[in-house]
Amino acid sequence: MAIGRCANADDAHTRRLAIVNRTLARRFWPNSSAIGERVVIDLASPVTAEIVGVVGDVKSESVQRDDWPTIYSPFAQDPMPSPSLVIRSASAPLALAPAVQREVRKLDPNQPVADIRTMEDVVGRAVSGARFNTGLLTVFALLAFVLAAVGIYGVISYDVNERINEIGIRMALGAQPADLLRMVLGQGARMAGFGIAAGLALSFALTRLMSTMLFGIHPTDAYTFAAISVLLAAVALVASYLPSRRAMALNPVSALRHE
Repeated sequence: MAIGRCANADDAHTRRLAIVNRTLARRFWPNSSAIGERVVIDLASPVTAEIVGVVGDVKSESVQRDDWPTIYSPFAQDPMPSPSLVIRSASAPLALAPAVQREVRKLDPNQPVADIRTMEDVVGRAVSGARFNTGLLTVFALLAFVLAAVGIYGVISYDVNERINEIGIRMALGAQPADLLRMVLGQGARMAGFGIAAGLALSFALTRLMSTMLFGIHPTDAYTFAAISVLLAAVALVASYLPSRRAMALNPVSALRHE
């Protein structure tokens, strides 16, 4: 990143200068330096300004929006009707507010100072919509996971319970408990695997609709998909294991009589 600086002498009577952000520099001068080039600034009347610096991109309104080309002009050449003053302090920022107001009044007694906020407050307002959406999606995701886990447990547990007679017959014919447990867990794992695969396919398709609500996170985050898949697979294995263990603990005759 190249950084330039406008001097105090750069006013309305000197050549027009500008500092641009990296997005603008990459768009119009992708293979060369933007410093020394010229841009036309369309204000009340178009003016041509020489680029003297390139600075990083700034998300001025919302972290969810894409970076857009930005041009910075010296205040003396392009004065703003309501400028913003940013102060960096090692102490509590709001404690400096009275001193800042006094200094501004010394420079211009008629200049009001309003809307004093900390940078944490500015950032908080910028991401408030994203935080609300994230909280809402988190609640819905937890509810969906609980419902999915309960559904998987119920279906697989019911399927295993329906097979207790079969388990009893296999035990009466000499099947070993470890072999029966492996069989039941394998069938439960296959059922869960098909369901998880179908769910992942649908999730990959649907999560792209949430891309505008995410910042710094890919909509198809591999770690999230892997973690949820592992948790649901664990629920399926527990749902297969517990009923089968109860069935194998029964006497084969009792298992055969199970309704």
